[in-house]
Amino acid sequence: MGEGRRRGGHPRGGNAGDDGKTELVLVADDDRGARASARAALETLGFAVAEAADGDEALRVYLRDRPALVLLNVRMPGRDGVAVCETLRRERGEVDLPIVLMAGPEDSVALDRAFDAGATDFVTKPVPWNALAHRVRHLLRGSRAVADLRRSRASLTRAHELAGVASVEIDLASDELKASDTLRALTGFAESEAITLAARMGRS
Repeated sequence: MGEGRRRGGHPRGGNAGDDGKTELVLVADDDRGARASARAALETLGFAVAEAADGDEALRVYLRDRPALVLLNVRMPGRDGVAVCETLRRERGEVDLPIVLMAGPEDSVALDRAFDAGATDFVTKPVPWNALAHRVRHLLRGSRAVADLRRSRASLTRAHELAGVASVEIDLASDELKASDTLRALTGFAESEAITLAARMGRS
């Protein structure tokens, strides 16, 4: 298989991101049959799928294609799924990216390692692929909601900053008008001028 084999999903399911494009899921597993099963289930729900056969290939495909979600087998040749997850979280700064790790039921240590590395979810093999595909859709909806909330908070913070730039206070008791430091720096409006203006307004 060529590196990062990718194929678009079927239109059913309507899984599109904010830009209207079909959402891409990266499936990394050294088991060709597992990748094929995951692809079939995900494409049925309308996702596009990219594949990787080991951890190093998974990172290369991620950097190239920027999938919306990453599905990693824990045990793979070379860099394992936990190491890939940790790299994406800590070195690449992918805080909101949904990352799902998979491991066999006998791998009890993998669960703790996965969540310590920043995994969003953990699935025990044998994987119920159809159910997992629906879980992927749910995780992506949650991820979009978090991203929308983060953008809203950033916009609100910016609005507060802009409001502070134009801040002007009028003390009716003393007839003093005070402009914010930022506004005076931008306009050259001196504090003495503000007080004089307030006094004139008081006499009018």
